[in-house]
Amino acid sequence: MKEERDKFWEYVLGDDVDFYNEFLADLSDEELDKFLEENPDFFKE
Repeated sequence: MKEERDKFWEYVLGDDVDFYNEFLADLSDEELDKFLEENPDFFKE
């Protein structure tokens, strides 16, 4: 339970690069294009 809670807070407090590395890096080109179309503000800062 503690491990899940720690992972949750790491995700919440993480930045776009952490999110990219954890969830987007392994997407196909088509899946990544779709994600970026649906989330145009991702990596804007």
